[in-house]
Amino acid sequence: MPKELSKKSSCDTDLVPYRRPTRRGIRNPDTVKERSDRYWSRKVETNRIFVDTTPGRYIDMKMSGKRLTDALAVDYPKGSSNLKRAPETGRLIVEGMALTKDLKPTVTTVLRRFVDIIQTNERAEIERLWSLMQQNGLKYRKGGESNRSTTPAIHVGVWEKFACQPRLTAETWKMQNPVVKELMAQLVGLLAAKVAPRMVAVLRTFYPKVWERQQQALKRVRTVLADEFERMPWLDFGGAFFAVAIKTGCSEKDHLDWSDDKQGLTWVSGVGEWEGADLRALETGFQYPLQPGEAILANMRQMVHSASPISSGQRITLTFFTCSFLARHSELQ
Repeated sequence: MPKELSKKSSCDTDLVPYRRPTRRGIRNPDTVKERSDRYWSRKVETNRIFVDTTPGRYIDMKMSGKRLTDALAVDYPKGSSNLKRAPETGRLIVEGMALTKDLKPTVTTVLRRFVDIIQTNERAEIERLWSLMQQNGLKYRKGGESNRSTTPAIHVGVWEKFACQPRLTAETWKMQNPVVKELMAQLVGLLAAKVAPRMVAVLRTFYPKVWERQQQALKRVRTVLADEFERMPWLDFGGAFFAVAIKTGCSEKDHLDWSDDKQGLTWVSGVGEWEGADLRALETGFQYPLQPGEAILANMRQMVHSASPISSGQRITLTFFTCSFLARHSELQ
């Protein structure tokens, strides 16, 4: 057992670092708005881009990485070589035109980039714990990233892939040895206690319909997995997301996140020091830089995306998402 771990600690008890604080019920909307206003009034530049084409062209395509790749080769023969680069720093709002249900044109938000979603001290701790997990025998699910990347990722949390009830991913618990489980509890517990509340504030403020949908799913998950959440409170992300994919490197192949909620939003963030690894979105005509601790929020089931090569350094990529089956089944409850 590595020196960093206490012999008395256990993933099956409440003695987990970064444990979620006691819930205080539904917060006053005025308080949420006040916090949001303070965030947006900070002296950080906010950039805006209006794109000619909004993503969604391939959303109804049958799930097939090869079929998508073939279609992209025809529709975008130059690939990502002619993408413009968005401003490198600061907040970013990307907008485009869309149609409402009654076919009226409207402006829609395609993507947002937020700063300081993961703060400096938290990033250092994530790097430390991730390194220890790999040193102590972290196991990955086989074949899970072949359509998007040459490097593997673990998926930690709750999903409902090809099932009728929410369940823990195999990589969360069954596949890991006791030392890795303890380290995972610390890393994911940090995300639950520190990062998830910031994401919750964003969803409640800017995406109330998405937030309502997330709360529906959260209520169901807390009911079905009550025993698991009592033993492992660090898996409760408060509805900000339900699972996180973590990997060293990035996903360099154009793809859709087929298993993500079609009506939901996915967060992509990075930890480490690196050059490159911009988020490329062919349909928008842009690629979007991502600095350490920043997070991009978009519908990754709808938007074809990949990352440009990492030219130097190392990045730990964290993708926070909600499984489509989980969201859809929760709507039926």
